[in-house]
Amino acid sequence: MITHDMTEAILLADRIAVMRAGRLLAQAPPAQLPKNTDVYVANSCARRGGRPSGSRLLPRDGAA
Repeated sequence: MITHDMTEAILLADRIAVMRAGRLLAQAPPAQLPKNTDVYVANSCARRGGRPSGSRLLPRDGAA
């Protein structure tokens, strides 16, 4: 499945691949993406425009 909606990806996927400009930046379970050292990957799960993104959906225990 391909989506630009991080919330949808977190809810439906066991693993998420983050790409930018045709390059694979990360591939991990949803709970590990905010810990990624790549700023673009980490920001993909951050708050944007005052609205929470998918990161609020991440389980606290690391399971997805």
